[in-house]
Amino acid sequence: MIDSKTRERITQAIKDGRLPRHRPARLWGGSGTGRPCPACAEPVQVTEVGFELPPTGPIAVGAPPPEEENFLHQRCLAIWDEVIRELNADKS
Repeated sequence: MIDSKTRERITQAIKDGRLPRHRPARLWGGSGTGRPCPACAEPVQVTEVGFELPPTGPIAVGAPPPEEENFLHQRCLAIWDEVIRELNADKS
């Protein structure tokens, strides 16, 4: 099932530090960029709405933006939200 593979990819990306483990204070949405979603690896098409999660590490003042965007499909964002709630509940 696609959702189970997506959940596995998201869980691994969180553990590897490629996706954040906590909800950001703000979430940005907009037209897709055509780049792959880090959750499902399918492109977020320009005709789709995507949601950008902030980078997971610190960014120095004046540094160029990270090469990899965390721009997710709406359905992938919902799965990410479920995964982080479960992971954070396990740490409590």
